[in-house]
Amino acid sequence: MGKEWCSVGFLIGVLALGLLVSKGSGVGVNWGTMSSHQLPPRKVVKALKDNGFDKVKLFEADAEILDALAGTGIEVMLALPNLMLQEMSQDPGAASAWVEANVTRYCCSPGGVKIRYVAVGNEPFLKTYNGSFVSYTLPALRNIQEAINQAGLGTEVKATVPFNADIYFSPDSNPVPSAGDFRPEIRDITIQIVQYLTQNGAPFVVNIYPFLSLYSNAYFPVDFAFFDGLSKPVRDGIAVYTNVFDANLDTLIWALRKAGYPNTKVVIGEVGWPTDGDENANAQNAMRFNQGLIRHALSGEGTPISLIDENAKSIAPGSFERHWGIFEYDGKPKYELDLSGKGVRNKGLVAVEGVVYMHKRWCILNPEVEEISNDDELARNVDYACSLSDCTALEYGSSCNHLSARGNASYAFNMYYQFKNQNGWDCDFSRLAVVTDVDPSDEECLFPVMITEAHSVMLLHKRLLYILLAIAEGCIVFLLLLPLKLRGAQQQQQLRSSKPRETKECETEDESLDEVDEDIEQDQDHEQEVPTEEEPIVKAPVVVLAPKQSQRQISKKELKKKELEELEAMVAEFGCNQLEEMDGAPGVTHDKIEGNENGGIDGKDNGGGESKNAKKKKKKPKEAKEQRNGVEVVDDKTGVEKEEAEDAVGVDVKEKIKKVQSMRIKKSSKEMDAAAKAAASEAAARRAKVAAAAKKKEKNHYNQQPLRCLFIMNPRVEEMHFPDLDIPIRIDRVSPVLPEGPIPVGHGDTLYLSNLDDMVGVRVFTPTVYFYRPPCDPKPVTKTLEDALARVLVPYYPFSGRLRECGNGKLEVFFEPNQGAVLVEAHSEMSLGSLGDLTVPNPDWKALIYSFPSEEHYKVIDMPLLIAQVTQFSGGGLSLGLRMCHCLCDGIGAMQFLNAWATTAREGFVSLRPNPCWDREFFRARDPVRVEYPHLEFSRIDDESTLTRSLWETKPTQKCFRVTREYQAFVKSLAGDSLSTTFDAMAAHIWRSWVRALDVKPRDYELRLTFAVNARQKLKNPPLREGFYGNALGVACATSSVIGLLNGPLADTARLVREARLAVSEEYLRSTIDYIELDRPKKLEFGGKLTITQWTRFSLYESADFGWGRPIYAGPIDLTPTPQVCVFLPEGREDCDGTMLVCICLPKSACNKFKELLYNF
Repeated sequence: MGKEWCSVGFLIGVLALGLLVSKGSGVGVNWGTMSSHQLPPRKVVKALKDNGFDKVKLFEADAEILDALAGTGIEVMLALPNLMLQEMSQDPGAASAWVEANVTRYCCSPGGVKIRYVAVGNEPFLKTYNGSFVSYTLPALRNIQEAINQAGLGTEVKATVPFNADIYFSPDSNPVPSAGDFRPEIRDITIQIVQYLTQNGAPFVVNIYPFLSLYSNAYFPVDFAFFDGLSKPVRDGIAVYTNVFDANLDTLIWALRKAGYPNTKVVIGEVGWPTDGDENANAQNAMRFNQGLIRHALSGEGTPISLIDENAKSIAPGSFERHWGIFEYDGKPKYELDLSGKGVRNKGLVAVEGVVYMHKRWCILNPEVEEISNDDELARNVDYACSLSDCTALEYGSSCNHLSARGNASYAFNMYYQFKNQNGWDCDFSRLAVVTDVDPSDEECLFPVMITEAHSVMLLHKRLLYILLAIAEGCIVFLLLLPLKLRGAQQQQQLRSSKPRETKECETEDESLDEVDEDIEQDQDHEQEVPTEEEPIVKAPVVVLAPKQSQRQISKKELKKKELEELEAMVAEFGCNQLEEMDGAPGVTHDKIEGNENGGIDGKDNGGGESKNAKKKKKKPKEAKEQRNGVEVVDDKTGVEKEEAEDAVGVDVKEKIKKVQSMRIKKSSKEMDAAAKAAASEAAARRAKVAAAAKKKEKNHYNQQPLRCLFIMNPRVEEMHFPDLDIPIRIDRVSPVLPEGPIPVGHGDTLYLSNLDDMVGVRVFTPTVYFYRPPCDPKPVTKTLEDALARVLVPYYPFSGRLRECGNGKLEVFFEPNQGAVLVEAHSEMSLGSLGDLTVPNPDWKALIYSFPSEEHYKVIDMPLLIAQVTQFSGGGLSLGLRMCHCLCDGIGAMQFLNAWATTAREGFVSLRPNPCWDREFFRARDPVRVEYPHLEFSRIDDESTLTRSLWETKPTQKCFRVTREYQAFVKSLAGDSLSTTFDAMAAHIWRSWVRALDVKPRDYELRLTFAVNARQKLKNPPLREGFYGNALGVACATSSVIGLLNGPLADTARLVREARLAVSEEYLRSTIDYIELDRPKKLEFGGKLTITQWTRFSLYESADFGWGRPIYAGPIDLTPTPQVCVFLPEGREDCDGTMLVCICLPKSACNKFKELLYNF
């Protein structure tokens, strides 16, 4: 058997269970290059040799890296990006040219590169790609291998395809490795690829990420992710698994065996553990995992480790994505690692040698800034800095999460400053930041200083990108103003220096949200344990100390001098020195290219205009057009034409270039200082004018994002529309569904319900609908559902009972013969397509959910506890409308039951994961009862306001808004406090907008916001049993006066929401149970209250696959019966990136105002 590969990966995916295969020796690394400042390749290669790494995987064919690897004997896997698959699959000539340029050229030269594998694409069958590369992968693989064979390298170099572990799975009905198989939709093409690889002697490459199993599943046993045998073993027949890595790989082995290829060689392409960006991502866990992996693998298998952190990678999968490396960005080892696997202690890795750093300077929040809690300008600047750098260390659970609000601002400013090569003008942020030479780092949080030596290609393109973005912010694209010849030359230079790079769907401009959002039934395994005080407790605000002699700030004169030097270099780089030879050639001002001393490049002060010299020469009126954050602002008092402004810009550039050249000759620091002062003066005047104009225009444009760089991150809210429908339904059959087998209760037996199951608000049915495309299975869908429901009602037998009230008004479940659930079979002459947009909940879908004739509203007594209506549409497609009694289960419990039903229908036998647990006695009231909190969530509000009248006396309108993840992040940034979650911020924003849109009066009226909080992880003594599907939630309640919501900042309202959420503790929950025992509310009180229900953490789509695939839509349909409720829903797309739907009911008179308020902060 050949040597094995391993690596710590950079891709994402939904992990199945699986493990590692062939034998060999040695440890390899993945060398990613998505960094703002890369270490010189030759120094990295020397470190590889010094540490004994004998294998490396490259994600692109980089000439400098390949040159550095020549003659080293290090085995290389070279990757061809996914975006080239289509071309390579359709054009054998293109494949031959790529192989010639990137393989033959380096393999065949004396002392060449030891290229062993070519990776054709990277995880091309990843679910989130939606099949984009499926049809291209095998033809591209064949063409690349043929090109390698034609080059005479076929025996030495093998083409393969690295796959993500999500291409195989074990069914929920039998979740063990021996049940492993490939995903049905790609099974045939995957087997064809396996056949081709086997015929050519190439390995099957798979990427496995045990960390993601822990990251994506709050209930995943932590120790099972590691190799030290501390976890409870999992048995599969005679096989015993003590870690998820082995189980995952064996799942793949079984899938290969079932496909007829049991002897296929398997290589691990990527594996590892991140060190930041999540509460489980730290150096201790990374060392534990990687050291265990090495010991495990070197007993007979090889290993891959990720080499260096990549601070420019997408964090769409999670903030940990930039921290997989075993080395820091500057080549320093993060922790000790014994690559021999022999348990040698104090065996450290060798750092990259000869790394040169920039000056020891840091950009921090100005100590003179005193009040920051309500500073929107500061929040916007911090958000901007993070959007163009790397602030993942500030996320919850990360290394710098403990910093104060001031520390957070300093960290964000410094990261931007370092990313921009410590340019002086990049540490201003509207005078909120200053440069210091005192290190603000503490024991846990490093404020980095960037390295100076960098891989030139990447650095060049990053720098050009930032410059072009800065020009775009001023609405003058510099290259468009240059002569065509100059533009063409620059484009050719960029093409010559650019390298092909794989672009993944997950690598977008979007930022990943790494927060813990509390919802009505969300899992809180990762909830942040913090006090409820308004300000967080911090160790020491080291970054806010006033400068002393021992920690002086860099003088403004030094900064101005450096700015002018940088300007001179930048002008030369762009070729602007040619402009003085071109009479009248247009250009850009210093402020346009690099900003000014007050932070022009950060997108805040890029106003275009004429310099004083330009005004004297051209004698034009005052500038009429300014730019602020990419939004055009026009001064109505002047009518200067656009062409005149551009001419003035050109003159302004020439004047500044002449100044620079003059300074070069005279070398006079006084003149440079005077020039800098003049430039600052001009910039300040422009900034004041822009601010005044922007403020004036902001009044007339509700959707203008004030003072925000819109082209970098455009927060989007999109109103979704649905048609008015009248769906004709023919009911064919209404029949009871009884448990198929014996159940542990009989005639006259009862089951206890807790007070949480019986509190006001859960004595309701929760109606939901699920739409499906036409099934391929010829078996009648109704029969499939009915049979599976009868089987699953045996373990979930309470759903076959009924509710009744006891003498004290408390509910209980009782059983009589022939009760069961109810299944309704229906048809409609309408087609599925005629229902309109199936991703937007429509109240007119109510005909798809069955109600009994003359049924009373909110009736639960003597009703079937589960009612299902299957509606088949003309032309194919169906819907499943469900009504589940909330008294029996909360949202998590409902998903557990639905998943059991769906997997039973899909597999043909009962599948339980986990086993259902009733155990309502767990929440029995204490004796004696102790009510220790006021429980305002249940108390009545004497409604003397206009609120209830406006909502209940007119028919409300249901509105739905699509809210992107960027928008959610933007709202969270405006909430200010780092302790607030995205849910806190979004709930606060919706509450304020709702009150403003309804124009609630009187202004001193007290309002409440209520929302349910999942209490499962709050229960510690004793903990709640696994599989519990009852109501395990507490109701949080935030209170505020109308005037407080109208006039207070968003941060204050978010703090109220956060404090209410954190107040729902185990003690609060027990007090709730006792409160209901003493005073059982009979009626749901809506007065003065908005209730927000969050469903975004529910597995609505994943739990409802009955064998026909994911539903097109899953969720509620009609909120109008309870118009003081707002629902947050997950978007139904399979590749959803965190976008959610906000559904709310409003009077028609308030709809436009509410929409306006969503856009305008």
